[in-house]
Amino acid sequence: MKKIIAVEKLSKKEKKKLAAKRRVSWNDVSPVTRVVPSKKQYNRKKSVWKKDTDALCQTDFLFCKIIYAFCCKYASIAASTCFTS
Repeated sequence: MKKIIAVEKLSKKEKKKLAAKRRVSWNDVSPVTRVVPSKKQYNRKKSVWKKDTDALCQTDFLFCKIIYAFCCKYASIAASTCFTS
Protein backbone atom coordinates (compact mmCIF):
# COMPACT_ATOMS: atom_id res chain seq x y z
CA MET A 1 0.00 0.00 0.00
CA LYS A 2 1.26 3.43 -1.00
CA LYS A 3 1.63 6.04 1.72
CA ILE A 4 0.17 9.51 1.15
CA ILE A 5 2.79 12.20 1.72
CA ALA A 6 2.10 15.95 1.69
CA VAL A 7 3.45 17.78 -1.35
CA GLU A 8 5.42 20.18 0.84
CA LYS A 9 7.36 17.24 2.33
CA LEU A 10 8.29 15.66 -1.02
CA SER A 11 11.78 15.99 -2.45
CA LYS A 12 12.45 18.37 -5.34
CA LYS A 13 12.59 15.49 -7.87
CA GLU A 14 9.31 14.04 -6.64
CA LYS A 15 7.61 17.46 -6.80
CA LYS A 16 8.86 17.86 -10.37
CA LYS A 17 7.48 14.44 -11.38
CA LEU A 18 4.12 15.23 -9.78
CA ALA A 19 3.92 18.63 -11.47
CA ALA A 20 4.81 17.11 -14.86
CA LYS A 21 2.08 14.51 -14.42
CA ARG A 22 -0.54 17.18 -13.59
CA ARG A 23 0.54 19.52 -16.37
CA VAL A 24 -1.53 19.39 -19.56
CA SER A 25 -0.57 20.48 -23.07
CA TRP A 26 -2.32 23.59 -24.45
CA ASN A 27 -1.28 22.69 -28.05
CA ASP A 28 -1.93 25.79 -30.20
CA VAL A 29 -4.24 27.55 -27.74
CA SER A 30 -2.86 30.51 -25.81
CA PRO A 31 -4.09 30.49 -22.20
CA VAL A 32 -3.83 34.29 -21.99
CA THR A 33 -7.13 36.08 -21.55
CA ARG A 34 -7.80 38.50 -24.41
CA VAL A 35 -9.59 41.79 -23.95
CA VAL A 36 -11.45 43.51 -26.78
CA PRO A 37 -10.29 47.16 -26.90
CA SER A 38 -12.94 49.83 -26.44
CA LYS A 39 -13.91 51.65 -29.65
CA LYS A 40 -14.52 54.86 -27.72
CA GLN A 41 -10.95 55.01 -26.49
CA TYR A 42 -8.38 56.95 -28.57
CA ASN A 43 -5.75 54.77 -30.23
CA ARG A 44 -2.66 56.59 -31.50
CA LYS A 45 -1.52 53.57 -33.53
CA LYS A 46 -4.70 53.62 -35.62
CA SER A 47 -3.77 56.26 -38.15
CA VAL A 48 -6.41 58.48 -39.71
CA TRP A 49 -3.95 59.74 -42.31
CA LYS A 50 -3.28 56.28 -43.64
CA LYS A 51 -6.96 55.77 -44.39
CA ASP A 52 -7.12 59.12 -46.19
CA THR A 53 -4.04 58.41 -48.30
CA ASP A 54 -5.35 54.96 -49.21
CA ALA A 55 -8.63 56.48 -50.37
CA LEU A 56 -6.71 59.14 -52.29
CA CYS A 57 -4.59 56.52 -54.03
CA GLN A 58 -7.72 54.58 -54.96
CA THR A 59 -9.37 57.64 -56.49
CA ASP A 60 -6.15 58.62 -58.29
CA PHE A 61 -5.88 55.13 -59.74
CA LEU A 62 -9.49 55.14 -60.93
CA PHE A 63 -9.10 58.64 -62.36
CA CYS A 64 -5.95 57.62 -64.26
CA LYS A 65 -7.69 54.51 -65.54
CA ILE A 66 -10.61 56.57 -66.86
CA ILE A 67 -8.30 59.12 -68.49
CA TYR A 68 -6.24 56.34 -70.08
CA ALA A 69 -9.33 54.64 -71.50
CA PHE A 70 -10.61 57.99 -72.80
CA CYS A 71 -7.26 58.84 -74.43
CA CYS A 72 -6.90 55.40 -76.00
CA LYS A 73 -10.39 55.56 -77.45
CA TYR A 74 -9.93 58.97 -79.03
CA ALA A 75 -6.27 58.41 -79.93
CA SER A 76 -7.23 55.46 -82.09
CA ILE A 77 -9.96 57.52 -83.80
CA ALA A 78 -7.57 60.45 -84.32
CA ALA A 79 -4.82 58.16 -85.61
CA SER A 80 -7.11 56.46 -88.08
CA THR A 81 -8.38 59.78 -89.45
CA CYS A 82 -4.88 61.28 -89.72
CA PHE A 83 -3.38 58.37 -91.64
CA THR A 84 -6.31 57.87 -94.01
CA SER A 85 -6.42 61.42 -95.33
